[in-house]
Amino acid sequence: YELALPYSLVYPNGGKPGSDGTVPFGQRTTVEQHFALVHHQLRQLRNALALAQATGRVLILPRLVCGLDRAWMPHSGIFPGSAARLPLLDCPADHVIDLERIGRPEELLREHSFLCNPRTPASVRGSVVRLAGTPPDLRGGDTSPAAAAAAAAAAAAGASGSGGGGDAGDAAADGAVQPKLAAGAAAGAAKARTSQAAAGAAAGGGAK
Repeated sequence: YELALPYSLVYPNGGKPGSDGTVPFGQRTTVEQHFALVHHQLRQLRNALALAQATGRVLILPRLVCGLDRAWMPHSGIFPGSAARLPLLDCPADHVIDLERIGRPEELLREHSFLCNPRTPASVRGSVVRLAGTPPDLRGGDTSPAAAAAAAAAAAAGASGSGGGGDAGDAAADGAVQPKLAAGAAAGAAKARTSQAAAGAAAGGGAK
């Protein structure tokens, strides 16, 4: 799916990003601003996982964005000695999600580049289902996992079956912003784990 990321969260301290989308080191986010950015993405990820579970699919992650790098020792924003520039516009998934806590992430998730990987069979690339709708956190309503699962089930009811890749089940009649929530078919469209495991992915993320 495509993240809905406000510009003010990615570049909270102003300044003009360079051609690569990064800013001078002195304009990097604070720790608090970094967590605001990550938690905004985790809310969308939680809803997307609920959609994937409701449709019996495996979720293909979006490109994630981090204001700061992650390391296991104190640092000033990037891994000591690295030449990384901030923000990280292609942030590794394990910077945001606690993959070890999930246990078997391959049953829930695929990397954002999965469909571009030449090793991915054409039959899998052609079996993606896209659900168009507005997640609860963008509508301003109930944002609990139960509400997200209910919204997922409603969206899934209008989705195309197992192939096609067309947009269907559009639940946003009010014209609100509609990020695409794509529940990707992978490895035979394996069943997602329980909702507790999905909730654990979000609960364990964001620890920097």
